[in-house]
Amino acid sequence: MGKIINLNKIVKYVLIFLIAIIVFAISYVIFVLTNIPFDKLRHYASSRTPMREESFINFQEGALVQRGEWQNFHLFSSDPKRFKNVERALIKDESISLIKEGVLIEKSFKINDLLENDCKDIFCYQKQLDFAEIPSVFWKGLIGIEDQRFLNHSGIDPKSLLRALITDIKEMRFVQGGSTLTQQLVKNLFLTNEKTFSRKLKELIVSVYIERNFTKENILEAYFNEFVWGSMQGIRVKGFYAASLFYFQKRPERIDPYEAAILIGLLKGPNYYHPLRNLKRLKGRADLVFKKLVELNLFSHKNTAVWGDKRWKRWQKRLKKLEKDKPFEAAWFTLADKGSYLNNFEKYIFKSKVNKLLGGLRVALGKKDLSVKAIIGDISGQETYKFYSKFERSKERAINNEAHQIGSTIKPIIYRTFFKLGKTPEDIVSTEPITLKLKSGDWTPTEAHIPEYPEITLIEALQKSLNIPVIRTANDLGMKELEPLLKEYFNNLKSPLEQYPSQLLGAIELPLSSVYELYKKFIKEECLQEEGQNILFMLADPKLTTVSRMVGKYFRDLSFFGKTGTSNKGLDNWYIFFDGKSLGVIWVGLEGDRTGEGLSIYGGTTAFKLFQGLYRDRGKRFNELTCDWASGSNGLNF
Repeated sequence: MGKIINLNKIVKYVLIFLIAIIVFAISYVIFVLTNIPFDKLRHYASSRTPMREESFINFQEGALVQRGEWQNFHLFSSDPKRFKNVERALIKDESISLIKEGVLIEKSFKINDLLENDCKDIFCYQKQLDFAEIPSVFWKGLIGIEDQRFLNHSGIDPKSLLRALITDIKEMRFVQGGSTLTQQLVKNLFLTNEKTFSRKLKELIVSVYIERNFTKENILEAYFNEFVWGSMQGIRVKGFYAASLFYFQKRPERIDPYEAAILIGLLKGPNYYHPLRNLKRLKGRADLVFKKLVELNLFSHKNTAVWGDKRWKRWQKRLKKLEKDKPFEAAWFTLADKGSYLNNFEKYIFKSKVNKLLGGLRVALGKKDLSVKAIIGDISGQETYKFYSKFERSKERAINNEAHQIGSTIKPIIYRTFFKLGKTPEDIVSTEPITLKLKSGDWTPTEAHIPEYPEITLIEALQKSLNIPVIRTANDLGMKELEPLLKEYFNNLKSPLEQYPSQLLGAIELPLSSVYELYKKFIKEECLQEEGQNILFMLADPKLTTVSRMVGKYFRDLSFFGKTGTSNKGLDNWYIFFDGKSLGVIWVGLEGDRTGEGLSIYGGTTAFKLFQGLYRDRGKRFNELTCDWASGSNGLNF
């Protein structure tokens, strides 16, 4: 009798234990599933009809663009046609002509704007494709390489799982995972890469759930859209469409068979097989994948040629050049950087020029913490475009709060105060050295280069941005007379001015936004002056100013106000411009540690270069310098 009672107790305890395990298992499954953001997958299960609003950008007759920049922009645009076909049609129509300096726009026409970026993460590019848009060779090839029983299993492949388990036991560590495509999707979309039992268990639970609630097409569509194909040009390449662009500069439908094998091969480990670091390893993987795809009859026999060593090296060389120039990073930046005053093509061109400039400076100067800031806006309105090359930092703080020495950009304002006190542009001033007696000691201003003549006119001194004539003229007029006039522009002016005369040469720190507003005020006031007394027109001929050696063929005969500035031994470099409509302030300089030596760069070789590149290659005609906007029915009231 006692044995029967004991047996009943054992059965009872076993049942309780089993029930507890079942309850725990159910609770754990519910816990896992409720903490998975399945909305990422439901997006692919819903009946999606992409409504991407198409927009266009106008290229104006008489303008210039660079073919390579236009071609890269076109690759990320909504235009499905090949760039060569677009170009050929425009040449035939006599809308463009290819010249030494670039592509000349003979007749105005429109180009497609950039496609929207579907990846909302920073430094990430993605364009989602419907399953029907994914060439069948890719998803069939993926199944053939990664998961041949994909169409038959329910998220877990027992054979693969058992094989992986045996291997792991033999090795006494996690070597194989036996993962199906569904499991790979779950790991990459919802979980981490850690090799633990708990992570694997979650992966199995979620995979079974997904297979029961989503179709195989949904799973493959999500896989090809969400998998990250590594990183290129500092941008995470998310999805098959982005991978086609970044690795082969093609849309997916134009990828050839061997290129398809390379992309499928990269899925095994985008970093492990990265073409810039592990080309030999990737070559072996691609050959293996391609051979398998041929065996699966996914390619016809006439398309079975593999790449030779020369082709591989050419491809890697092209990728290295793209990595250096970062044209696709510029496309991502353009889409992420908000601001409507410039169109997307203009923003793309400016970022491309910035990439090229900073890349060249880092080669010449070493790995310095260089950056670019800019504001470009409408002189008669409030609309502006603000740019900061370091997207990961706060643009508003960089533009509005971080101050830099303004250098010679102050001189047009200084000369206006001279003219207010009775000086004229034709007055003669000496270029001989001058020394002022200050409480802190003797101070002698220097020049960046030796003046050609012992005496020059004030207008010539302004055009050449000389320092000594500024101090001589200020000393002649009296620092006390100048100070109240300058305080109308600079509320942070140190007083008394006669003890801080270096401020007249730009030893004043201001953030970019303050410099922009300062010049907005200055330009409006100058436009009230008679043309012969207007400083804007005194600095309107680039052949006579500090950029005379930098100005290119297309800019030499244009009329625009511009002023360079270089301060802090090349750590702060400026260019301020006004073309009759747009006012711009561009700064190029060193951020971070400034305790070392100066830099051998100048406003004319950096900031002006960016201005010239943008306004030459943006696909718009150059505006004519004028003050007509300041008067008449459409003008401003001062």
